[in-house]
Amino acid sequence: MSITCLDEENFDTCAQKMTQYSARLLKKPMQCRSIATCAHLFWCDARRDGKRVLECLQKCLKITDAVVQADPKQVVLWVEMLDKYSYYYEHECEDVTAKFVQSLINLCFEHIAFAENDVQSASEGRQAKAHLQASLAYLRGLRSEEHTSELQSPLQS
Repeated sequence: MSITCLDEENFDTCAQKMTQYSARLLKKPMQCRSIATCAHLFWCDARRDGKRVLECLQKCLKITDAVVQADPKQVVLWVEMLDKYSYYYEHECEDVTAKFVQSLINLCFEHIAFAENDVQSASEGRQAKAHLQASLAYLRGLRSEEHTSELQSPLQS
C-alpha cells in the first residue's frame, strides 16, 4: 500500500495479481479475509479506486455467504465484512454507501440469530453477536459526524 516507486500501470498489475492469488487460497474463510485485505490496495495513497474496493468487498460477501451456509460456526465473517465496509464508508470511499452498511447490519443480525438458534454454532453466534455489538457502538459514534448522518440506528432490528 505504501509503494511509491511503481507507475500506475505496474501498481495496478501487482494489486490485481495479489487479489487473484488471494482468491486462490485453499480455505474459503482465509480467501475472504485475504481479498478484503487486498481491497486496501485500491484505497491507499497510490490509488483511490472505490469501484475496485467495492468489487473486492462484494466478492467477499459472496464467499462469506457460501461459507456461512455450509458452516454456521463461521458467522463472525459477516461481522468482519461489516467492519471492512464501515472502514471504507468512514474513509469516504464514494462507492461504499450507507445503504450497503445498513444492509450488511441487517444481514449480520439475521445470520447471527440463525447461528445462535443452532445448537452446534450457538457459542460462535454469541461471540459474533458481541463483536457486532462492539461494531455497532463504533458506528453509533461515527453517526455523530457529518459524513455518517445517513446511517439509521443499527439497533432497529
